[in-house]
Amino acid sequence: MTQTLKQIQEDGEYFRKQLGSSHGVLVTYTTITPESAEDGDSADNGYHDYDSFESSEDESAVKQAIEYLRDHGANEPSSSHFHSGIWYSTEYQTKDYSSGEQIQYAYHLHNFNDMEQLEVFAGVTRKPATN
Repeated sequence: MTQTLKQIQEDGEYFRKQLGSSHGVLVTYTTITPESAEDGDSADNGYHDYDSFESSEDESAVKQAIEYLRDHGANEPSSSHFHSGIWYSTEYQTKDYSSGEQIQYAYHLHNFNDMEQLEVFAGVTRKPATN
């Protein structure tokens, strides 16, 4: 089922409200089929889920985000160079072998300041944290 732009926006707003002021990640998805790829478009996309991170003495939200992204296979940043607002994606995975449908997840950091985002970028890409 393809979501309308309004549904996608409402889902995004819902997830952002759930996270509130917590550090977290918003998870989006994109599916493609052979037909949609032929048209140069996706078959479906939208918000999938969210997760929040609570800092503690033992573990910062940055460290939790790095581990979360690695655990979910989100090791492809949206850019090879850091910038504020960068997100991380998985590779496309086959969702349905009979239809050829594939899915990709993207993870968008929520309430991380620029320095924290840079630290996450360095941790995921294993590049030095320089801007």
